[in-house]
Amino acid sequence: MLPLLNPIPIEQNTSNKSMSDLIEERVVDATLGTSLPEAIRTNPDIARLFPNYVELEKEYYKRTRIYPIMHLVAIRKQVYEKYPFVATSLYNAFCESKKIALEKMFNLRALRYMTPFLMRDIDEIYEFFDGDPWPYGVEPNRPTLEAFVTYLTDQSLIATPVPVDDLFVPTH
Repeated sequence: MLPLLNPIPIEQNTSNKSMSDLIEERVVDATLGTSLPEAIRTNPDIARLFPNYVELEKEYYKRTRIYPIMHLVAIRKQVYEKYPFVATSLYNAFCESKKIALEKMFNLRALRYMTPFLMRDIDEIYEFFDGDPWPYGVEPNRPTLEAFVTYLTDQSLIATPVPVDDLFVPTH
């Protein structure tokens, strides 16, 4: 692992307490992530920083075409150099998997969950993202990837910006 350009202090949670407990006890001021602290349901002092996050995310996406990438798949250079077909094979497998997932998600005849407003939300997702909320490839993700490189540079996690195209194996 490469050292950070500007080291920052990192503290390990050795208390055996959950992040929710630490927030509720005011040991931790905030959290950023995909999981809400459980205490948000029971403690009125704990709330989202942006209660209208859906509207804010939509406005930001419309303005910037950036929606945060949640996952990234990487192949070790040595593996790719030895077996170059693995990149295309993996990409094709993920495309097929996504196709199946989208078909199931957008099939309003047989919803996986019977939650209120789910059909409306699925319709809205389809319309908002032109049928594909998770596009694959560099071009549809270029604004997000360029922002990512900018943030890495701004936060001194990398010394200089890297052109987005240099991050990926050429496909031609």
